[in-house]
Amino acid sequence: MRSWRILLCAAVLLPTLSGAKDTREPRKPRARDRARVETVQYAALHSAVEQRIGTPLETDAYEVSLLDLNDDGFEDAVILLRGPQSCGSDGCTMMVFQGTDLNFFLRSETVLVTEPVRVAAETNNGWHDLVIQVGGGGAAYTQVRLEYDGEAYPLSASGLQADPTPADELAPVFSAR
Repeated sequence: MRSWRILLCAAVLLPTLSGAKDTREPRKPRARDRARVETVQYAALHSAVEQRIGTPLETDAYEVSLLDLNDDGFEDAVILLRGPQSCGSDGCTMMVFQGTDLNFFLRSETVLVTEPVRVAAETNNGWHDLVIQVGGGGAAYTQVRLEYDGEAYPLSASGLQADPTPADELAPVFSAR
């Protein structure tokens, strides 16, 4: 019986030790694996948002859009907060979280954001520009561009120059309600 175990181990290990290449197809992720990762990522993101806000949130207190803003191969999260603590007549708070394999880290927070929110092809300091609307509270709505400065997107969208980029040249993140 012992000799069979030795022969089995030798058959498994010998090709590896001799430098032979493994010609088997790599295992493809199963849908269940992807769903498990997405559940862990979503829980980590929800926890990160709650930690930043400082209070428990209902899942409908914000909208989430996952996209790779810094072209690192991981989905980042753009969060548009909803509700009286985060929104006023001039807009809502938007947060950008950098995604990793299982976690999200707050990179930026911008106030006075009004939908639609779009992403541009152009980048600054490795992150895609975000194009949003500002206005409300009696002010006319204007499209402005948020550029990443190496640390964050601008804290406030008010006072930025109008951006003339046509909407059809931008990818939607959040549409106007």
